[in-house]
Amino acid sequence: MISIPWTDEQIAALNAYQRAGAMHPFTCGYRDDHYAVDPGILVATPTGWECPYRHCDYMQFWAHEWMADPHWLECEGGIYHAFGECV
Repeated sequence: MISIPWTDEQIAALNAYQRAGAMHPFTCGYRDDHYAVDPGILVATPTGWECPYRHCDYMQFWAHEWMADPHWLECEGGIYHAFGECV
C-alpha cells in the first residue's frame, strides 16, 4: 500500500484506475447518504481520496501501489494489474 502525499503522476494513474471500469472503484464510506444524487466515486488528490459530492467530508489516505502505477494510462482497453501486465 501507499499513502499520501501522492505525486502528480500517481494522482493521474489513480484517477485513471477509477475511470477504467476494470474493477469496482473506491467509493465514499458515506455514499448511502447521497447515492441517489452522487455515486460517491472517490477522486485522487494530493491530500488523499476525496468524495466529489458537495459537503461530503469523507477522505481516504491510501491506495494499492499497483493502482498508482502510471502504466494504467498506457493500457488502453486492458487491465494493468499487480503482475505488471496489460491484459
